Amino acid sequence: MLYPILAALAPAIIGAIYIYTRDKSAPEPAKLLLKAFGYGVVSIGVTMLIVAPLSYMGIVPDEIRSFGDSVTTSFLGAALPEEIAKFLMLMLLLKKHRNEFDQYIDAVVYAAFVALGFAAIENIMYVIGSEDWTTVAVTRALLAVPGHMLYGVIMGYYVSLALFMPQRKGHYLTLAVAVPVLAHGFYDVMALSSGVIDEGLALVMMALLIFFVSRLWKYCIKIIKRHNEADQKAKAEAEAAEEEERKLDSANNNIDKNDCYGGK
Repeated sequence: MLYPILAALAPAIIGAIYIYTRDKSAPEPAKLLLKAFGYGVVSIGVTMLIVAPLSYMGIVPDEIRSFGDSVTTSFLGAALPEEIAKFLMLMLLLKKHRNEFDQYIDAVVYAAFVALGFAAIENIMYVIGSEDWTTVAVTRALLAVPGHMLYGVIMGYYVSLALFMPQRKGHYLTLAVAVPVLAHGFYDVMALSSGVIDEGLALVMMALLIFFVSRLWKYCIKIIKRHNEADQKAKAEAEAAEEEERKLDSANNNIDKNDCYGGK
């Protein structure tokens, strides 16, 4: 049992290290990052609370028998409730620690840690519940867990824009949920439908899934770079303003000295 659990946790830990090192300006406090990870664990329970009534009403099927079932399960049984749960946990963290979200990249880091907390527990459930746990662990380490992290990066990207562009706050917060839901939903459709379509189409679907994840990686690397550049620009502007203020203070001091010692 120990080895499956370690195998399930490993990709989440690697993902956390990767995201932590993306913060080029001022890495976030380890204690708060662990808290964000813990909030992600809690989001598992929030997800279940959202999914339970949908399953009870028969909106989410108990078993995937058709392509339509895979779409319904992907979006209503997974993507929508999971991303809403993560978003709520991120907003709770933001509410309690608003001062820590003082750079563009910060929301990206915290959102990714929330997502990785969710992914870690979900991965343990899948791996230990599988007969061939090694295959499941490797497959999910390459696709599912990084997928959750990347949805978190996208969510954090838009939350950050909402914080720094309050005039469009509603627009960006909507995108912070909608875009991860769409990305997550499309991923799950490609993954879940392979069992209910013919073999040839299943192979095509898996190829599309791998291509989709690779494009998602490129997109997320791009937006992380964009936020880091915005932080570096803001830092340079602040330093320039401080230098200008220092020069102005120095000039004023010289004027005061001249008034005291050289004036009539």
